[in-house]
Amino acid sequence: EKDGMSLNEGTAEKYGVKVGDRLPVAFHEGGTARLTVRAITSDETVFDKGAWYVSLATARAHLPAGKIPPSVALFAKADDGRQKAAYAELKKVMDPYPQYEVANQADYKQLLKDQVGQLLNMIYGLLALAIVVAVLGVVNTLALSVVERTREIGLMRAIGLSRRQLRRMIRL
Repeated sequence: EKDGMSLNEGTAEKYGVKVGDRLPVAFHEGGTARLTVRAITSDETVFDKGAWYVSLATARAHLPAGKIPPSVALFAKADDGRQKAAYAELKKVMDPYPQYEVANQADYKQLLKDQVGQLLNMIYGLLALAIVVAVLGVVNTLALSVVERTREIGLMRAIGLSRRQLRRMIRL
């Protein structure tokens, strides 16, 4: 809605704002306006918790031509029971534009799940690498210990240690 805006619960609480209040807003490289708070969104969103959202029409009205920032995310609301049809139609319409992606909540959840999965795989890879390094360290230490012990036993036998004395030394 033109001259309307939305903000999240935390920001509304911080500034003592409720639906219907009019707030002064300064647009970057544009003018100022008094916008009416039309909605207060949940803090459970993954989007920027401090952001104030305005419609494209409001941005066009208050920003100079050519200064409207490229949209990061556009949200569409479909009538109850029409969500699947609207999603399919948006996918079809946006198909010729590969730079844009149409996603519903399920797609977004899957995207986050995939990203977390990739992060976990990377952590597992680093863990496996750490284990390999640790095992190589233990093997190297044991190999050096065997070589050193062999030399030590050889030297002791060379200076006159009997087999019986050697066995007794190893047992203790």
